[in-house]
Order: sequence, then C-alpha cells, then structure tokens
Amino acid sequence: YSTASGYAELMERLNNNLIALRDERDALKNDTGFYNFPDEKMISVEEIAASPDPFTEFVFSALEIDDSSRTDFLKLFCEAYGIEDDTLPCVPFADPVSGIIRYIPFRVVARFAGSNGMAAGNTLDEAMVQGLSEIFEREASRRTLPLRWQWNGRLPKPCRAEIRNFLLIPAILVRSRNQRDISISPMCAN
Repeated sequence: YSTASGYAELMERLNNNLIALRDERDALKNDTGFYNFPDEKMISVEEIAASPDPFTEFVFSALEIDDSSRTDFLKLFCEAYGIEDDTLPCVPFADPVSGIIRYIPFRVVARFAGSNGMAAGNTLDEAMVQGLSEIFEREASRRTLPLRWQWNGRLPKPCRAEIRNFLLIPAILVRSRNQRDISISPMCAN
C-alpha cells in the first residue's frame, strides 16, 4: 500500500504543477503553448474582475478589494509572472454547488490557497469525500504537529463525541455503516 500511496502522491504533485514550478514561464509557453496546464484558458483581468468565480470573489472580499480596484489587483499578478497582455491563465474548476465548470485564475489560487490534493474519485460523491479528507488531513497535521513532541510521537485517539463537535462533520451524511451509499450535502459555515 505504501508504494501505491507514494505513486499517487507523486502523480498529485505532477498534475498540480507542484514539483517544478518554473521561473521560465515564457519558455514553457513557447515550448508547449500553455503556462501551467494544457486545458487552461487565457482570460482578461477585466473579465475576471467583472464576473469572478466564487474563490476569486472570496479573495476580493477577504482582502476588502472594492469593485473599482479589482482589475488593478489582478494586473499585479500579470506583472509578477511577466504576462504583458493583461490576461491570466485560468483552469477549469467543477463547481459542485452550481454543477457548472468555471475557470479560475490559477496564480490567484496558488498564491492564496495552494492545493488540497486531487480530490479524485469514481463518482462526484467519492471525489467530494476525498477532497474533504484532504482538508481534514492538512488541518489535523497543522494542529497536532506541535503537540507530537509532548506525546512522544503518538497521537491520542479522539472519542466519537469529540469528533461530532467539528463544523464540517454535518456535511457528510452516512446513511448506513453497512451500505456504500454516501450522500454529500453542501453546507455553509454561517
């Protein structure tokens, strides 16, 4: 299992462009026809600012960037990556709430979020469970890493009552322990 897991992690990093983030983006574009991924589209910063995807809208809101400053903010990414025509490479994202494919600016996502893994699965439900598992894994690691020294490298087992207190647990509704049928309910954290 560990070899398969290692290969899966390698493929995840390759597919998410995390092994060799190139400084020579112009050379990559000239050699391959794309900056990051073959299915990317170059979208103008004006179009992104006028109709942002949910993640970019979140970034604008979190940084308190008003409508009149959005284009200038996005142009900073063009300058940082040497793109002279005020467009950004955007990659397809399957929005599970609306059910449509949206294009999101890859550099904005990479700057503010990084990767939560591949979130792959044989079905959309499996992929969503995998994506949530990736998020839980990173959060658990972030929270427990400083404590591992106190526990001599061993983590305590959490009790079920404690696990139920976490905010995202209601997002996954398991109908039965004996069935393989899992239902995902998108929930807001409001």
